[in-house]
Amino acid sequence: MKKILFTLLITFSIPVIAASFDCAKASTPHEKLICANPALSDADTQMGDAYKTTNKSFPISGFIQDNQRAWLSLYRSCKDASKCLELVNSRIKELNRLKNGTTYANYEGNKLIVDEGTIVITDEGSVKTAKFFGNWMTDAYMDPNKIKGYPKDGQICDEDIVLVKKGNAYVAKEGSVSDDFSLLIDASKVVMKGTVICSARCVFGAGIYKKK
Repeated sequence: MKKILFTLLITFSIPVIAASFDCAKASTPHEKLICANPALSDADTQMGDAYKTTNKSFPISGFIQDNQRAWLSLYRSCKDASKCLELVNSRIKELNRLKNGTTYANYEGNKLIVDEGTIVITDEGSVKTAKFFGNWMTDAYMDPNKIKGYPKDGQICDEDIVLVKKGNAYVAKEGSVSDDFSLLIDASKVVMKGTVICSARCVFGAGIYKKK
């Protein structure tokens, strides 16, 4: 009887630790860190569910996958459980915001074009945010013969700008933008003036972005 009880305890203790991947196959230090920490493992599972839901409903195919891939490069370098938990909880909130946001782009069709621009306007309480994603360009410092292309051999804009209303437009409350930056937002389009400065060599430019 004791042997059976011990076996049952072992059997039913395994699923307590969940994650967005199979912990039985955890191989990297980061995966093992997640599976060894119940709070982090649970949050990782919630993040995986939020990703699937947002990816399924998002109007532009490929956007959430590529945005998640960029985030995962940061997440997988995390070595401290508490800091990893902060990252995951922040990502869950972001995925939920993106799911409920309004998406605009300066290209036709519903498939992500990484060297064009996508804007997602989101509201979280009293905070309005614009996510700028795209304008990928090859790395000018690389040997042209060694460039394999997106996503590694270049730079892409992935910036969140907190907005405030100014007249009939929105300007940046927080974020790196040019002095003349503004957004006119209506039900069908966003008209952007100025630029979002993503890096020294990668900017998000002015134009008309239509609702998707």
